[in-house]
Amino acid sequence: KVHYLINNWKNNLAIPNIEEVRDFAVTVRKSGMSIKQCAQGFRILQLLKIIGIGDDNEDIKYDDDITHEISCFIETVYKNCKSLGIQPTIVPLWIKDLLDCLHPTTSNGKNGDQQQTPMETHPKKNSSSIHWTNETFSDSQTKHQDPSSHPEIKIPFFSQVSNTIAQKKIECSKIEKYRNELKIEIDGLELQIEQTRDSLNQITQDEKFVMSCIDWFSKLKKELWVSYGIAIEDDIQSFGQIVNDFKNHGFDSSRIIKEYLQALSLKMEIKTNEDKVQTLQNQVDALNNSVLTLQSQVKMHRQTLYAFSELEAMKFGMNELQQLWLTILEIAEANAIPSEQAVSKFIKDVEEQYNSKLGFEKKVNEKRNELNQLNSEVNKNRLILQATPFLGTALHSLFKNGVGEQDIIGINLLAQEYKNNIVSLDVVYENKENKQDKGTKTDEREIWRLLTDELKRYGGIKIAIRKQTEKLDMIKQEISDSEKQKQEAFAYCKLAICLTNAIDNKISHLRGLIEHYFDKDMYSKISTVHPTLLPMLIFITDNKSNNKRPDEEKKEEDK
Repeated sequence: KVHYLINNWKNNLAIPNIEEVRDFAVTVRKSGMSIKQCAQGFRILQLLKIIGIGDDNEDIKYDDDITHEISCFIETVYKNCKSLGIQPTIVPLWIKDLLDCLHPTTSNGKNGDQQQTPMETHPKKNSSSIHWTNETFSDSQTKHQDPSSHPEIKIPFFSQVSNTIAQKKIECSKIEKYRNELKIEIDGLELQIEQTRDSLNQITQDEKFVMSCIDWFSKLKKELWVSYGIAIEDDIQSFGQIVNDFKNHGFDSSRIIKEYLQALSLKMEIKTNEDKVQTLQNQVDALNNSVLTLQSQVKMHRQTLYAFSELEAMKFGMNELQQLWLTILEIAEANAIPSEQAVSKFIKDVEEQYNSKLGFEKKVNEKRNELNQLNSEVNKNRLILQATPFLGTALHSLFKNGVGEQDIIGINLLAQEYKNNIVSLDVVYENKENKQDKGTKTDEREIWRLLTDELKRYGGIKIAIRKQTEKLDMIKQEISDSEKQKQEAFAYCKLAICLTNAIDNKISHLRGLIEHYFDKDMYSKISTVHPTLLPMLIFITDNKSNNKRPDEEKKEEDK
């Protein structure tokens, strides 16, 4: 076949030259085509010629645009048929139906018995007719119509017979689907009938079991009510729990009573422990408050220490401050200025009158000279006093031990304060009653004697403070012990109150029962015979006395 095709091709070309054949083979090889594929293309071209495509104008059969249009048409038809599952045998029949719908002519009296086929009545189309046919199937391209061409006719996609057949197929599929649904529904209903029958049997068995349980419960209820007077329907859960507890104890009455007594004692112990915990919690809160107070005091003291440290760095320590304070007080007393305003007045004067006070330097030097003269006179007078028997030796020993004039003045002031009750000593109060008839000189002598006796008795202030501190610690320990005893006593009192209230509730309950089951006359008789059945009123007073000593209160006030 290939040989004949090649010979025909040579005859059509009318150039029997072997070189052209060789060039053609080279071209085919370069394009990647085979001789078989070329033959298949030739066959397709012949088929298109048979259909009537490309016969009228042989000069433009090699035009690329026309070839592209033909390939697009064939490709579109092939892809649509493949995607829709259309077989090649069905396509001609559909085309025939479409043509019949387009030209519905039959043989009648005018045309005779002959009927023209659609292919015969269809005019021959040139390249422009092929373009028109392609445009009718493509919606994306632009339509071009000549004024001389035939009017456009809309062709249906399928005929009425095909539509009817398709509808019947759809109806048959719907009927088959409905029949399957009915079959599935019947199977489901049969399954429901079986399930209903099984559930009915189960309900019958459950009903028998429930009736037997109800019969047993009614017998148990009747037995408990008739024999023991117990209404089980009021609290069946508690009753079941009690029976279970009795079962766990082997229905032994002694074990059961022992268990309940232990539970009661545990409840009382828990209540007592809760009270103790509450008391301890209150103590913890009080301690926390005291800790916060102490922390605030510590912060204040830290600030004070920081200020003192800064003053120390300025070479302005406690001694210098005390000396300055005493100097300011002396100036204030000399000028009749209150001690509260002395410091502010001193600073104000220094700020405002600093320059003017520098002129008093000469007067200060004069006063120093006078002071030196006075010191010389004092030394002379001291020598005179030393010459005096007894007094001179005493003063000499005092001066030798480091006691100066200021110390003697301070001792005198201490004696005056002792006399005026500024320093509170109980011995002075005891001796005042016995010596009210004596004069002023005798009182002053007695005061000096008592002061010396006190100094001899205590020996030193530090030792006395240490002894008093030890006594204070012992007193605080006794107070804490008594406080613990007091708390324990309060706990026992609360326990007694709980027991008393429980007894009172029982008595009130019995009284209500008596009022309910007896008349008023019998109740009055019972009340006169048994007065203990009457309700009791218990009044409890909590006397929280202040156990602080006077000296502790005084310390707190000082703080």
